[in-house]
Amino acid sequence: RLKEETAKRDSGLNIAGGQTKLSDWLDKWVNDILPAGQKQRSANTIDNHQLLVRKHLKPALGHLRLVELTTEDIEDLLQVKAKAGMAKGTLVKLRSTLNLVLSQAERRRYVTANVAQFAEIPPAPTSTRRSLTEDQAIALLDAAHGDPIEALIVTGLMLGLRPGELLGLTWEDVDFDAEVLHIRRALIDEYVIGDDGRRIRSFRLGGLKTEKSRRSLNMPQRVTQVLQQQQADQRRIRMAAKTWGDMDLVFATQNGKPIAKGNLRRSLRRLCDVAGIGRWTTYELRHSAASLLSAAGVPLEQIADVL
Repeated sequence: RLKEETAKRDSGLNIAGGQTKLSDWLDKWVNDILPAGQKQRSANTIDNHQLLVRKHLKPALGHLRLVELTTEDIEDLLQVKAKAGMAKGTLVKLRSTLNLVLSQAERRRYVTANVAQFAEIPPAPTSTRRSLTEDQAIALLDAAHGDPIEALIVTGLMLGLRPGELLGLTWEDVDFDAEVLHIRRALIDEYVIGDDGRRIRSFRLGGLKTEKSRRSLNMPQRVTQVLQQQQADQRRIRMAAKTWGDMDLVFATQNGKPIAKGNLRRSLRRLCDVAGIGRWTTYELRHSAASLLSAAGVPLEQIADVL
């Protein structure tokens, strides 16, 4: 034991910091260190890390001190989660989050090594991409009829746009005369650090995922109709609103501000419950668009161009 303590001292280990409970260090990392990083991280990235910390890491490992945590502890946790049905992609994210947490502890000499980087991912089922059937798609469209996000659901399901592309559409991107929709930007939802050092949620229009993502799509008649109705409804709401956002978004809140992806997910979940089709995500609307187009006999190369 004396040799171990001597080695810790000689390595420059911060003994007091190492006695910190992992749960306390996780809180500090999530609330202070993560959002204050040099790179601006998206709000979704931070939200995902917070979820993994709150739901999985703190309950399972939070009682341990930083210096007590071992690679075996982490692998045991991953094994338990894998047996419970956690997808391999989520297991990778779980280890990645803990790797980031411990790398910061290592930098501060609270631990002599980042034990998460040595942890192996156990075999686990890979998540499969789901697509709505034709009947499910019809049920969702029926449930969305008259809903504030009806136009967004119709556009996303019929044209296969990514969530950020949908939320980043502006009215100048919609050419009603030519019945063409131009995909030029995506809504970026991120946290930035203000002058006072606090995290501030920020929305801006940014670039698309790839260069090929920039495209112009012919609008089906149904899309044209719902977007025309959306424009008319929005003009009426805007006239009654005291303030209005300045981004000229096609899909916006009741005061013209950007819609957060989390709020969109909850709205879609509500409509799925009404339709009785189970829970679906906004990105699965994109997968569904591809499947429905293929089932309708559209050639694969044309589907690829749309997506």
